[in-house]
Amino acid sequence: MSRMSPGSGAANVWPITQQKVLFSLFGNVEELIGVKLTDRCLMMPIKSVSGVFFPNENKFESCQLCPREGCVGRRAPHDLALVKKYWGESEE
Repeated sequence: MSRMSPGSGAANVWPITQQKVLFSLFGNVEELIGVKLTDRCLMMPIKSVSGVFFPNENKFESCQLCPREGCVGRRAPHDLALVKKYWGESEE
């Protein structure tokens, strides 16, 4: 299984503002599980995590598309070949 989360990795992969869309799929998330979004789309309580898991023949982590160095949450190395596959030469 692979996973992706809004706001993890490069901003062009899945922008954190998409938290609102993801949360809207489930109704009143704060009432259901006690997690709410701030106006900056961060989740409270702070250690909360959102996203999707999906089957994939090749293990995928959104970290592979992110050029940010020194990330404490990095789960896979940056993969320039994968970036080029999805966005051509540019990472913007």
